[in-house]
Amino acid sequence: MALTFPKTGMGKAGRNNTGRITVRHRGGGHKRRIRMIDFFRMAPGKHVVERIEHDPNRSAHIALIMSELTQKKSYIVAAEGMRAGDVIQSYRSGIPPELIKSMGGVMDPGMLAAKTAHRGNCLPIRMVPLGTQVFNVGSTVGKGAVFCRSAGTYAIVISKEENRKRSKRWWSSYRVVKCEEWIRMHVRPLVSRAILTSISDSWERLVESDGLVSGRL
Repeated sequence: MALTFPKTGMGKAGRNNTGRITVRHRGGGHKRRIRMIDFFRMAPGKHVVERIEHDPNRSAHIALIMSELTQKKSYIVAAEGMRAGDVIQSYRSGIPPELIKSMGGVMDPGMLAAKTAHRGNCLPIRMVPLGTQVFNVGSTVGKGAVFCRSAGTYAIVISKEENRKRSKRWWSSYRVVKCEEWIRMHVRPLVSRAILTSISDSWERLVESDGLVSGRL
């Protein structure tokens, strides 16, 4: 399956949400190809980072990864500090038997966190230690990432608590740092460990004509 496809049409071309032209003399811009980003990370096993690429359609960098089992390639949003040759893994399908065997056949939460919480790994929130910086945060069980997907953004897992009003289901809370928003959600949606790339892009300073400086988050 192709990882990219050409962007067709004029795009917005100076039009607003109703389709009316509000800015004249705007064309379609430079030719672009849309990269198919994997925000689900359901494929188990180890993946090797082949290279880090620039995506003109988003502020963060992307990484081309290849599965060691199936040799299938895909794009993911790259974490800060990720380099070619790094080995990452997704634990959305469960904990591998060899990992449990390496812990002596006993599920030790501390040892499990030490072995899985590496840069770029995809984990359920219940497996992430408190205080960990994460990105690509999901909001619904079985769905893809929807929060913290732009450059330099991340969230911090702040608590894991039990909700006794709903059949003792566990919930977690995390804080989106850039907007200081607190979100409470189930412990099973996915997150990726580390911070998104291009941190400097999220703090670009735009000097306006009157001399004032504004930041873009």
